[in-house]
Amino acid sequence: YRSGLGQPPFDPRMMTALLLHGYASGIYSSRRIARAAVERADFMMIVAGDAPDFRTISEFRRRHLKALADLFVQVLKLA
Repeated sequence: YRSGLGQPPFDPRMMTALLLHGYASGIYSSRRIARAAVERADFMMIVAGDAPDFRTISEFRRRHLKALADLFVQVLKLA
């Protein structure tokens, strides 16, 4: 997908991994996930030092809600 603004979008695989790891760690808020991406080593590894801000995380979640919901169900079944 394309970004409407000048900066290219983040890789959807990275964003999905970031959300999954956040949820698995008990962090559900976009703001807290964004903060963890700059403060915690486990999240820093996922974003490779280029952390998205909370609006980007929130927009990604909103834009792909249906696909993410299906993915979360699959992850729960695997667990």
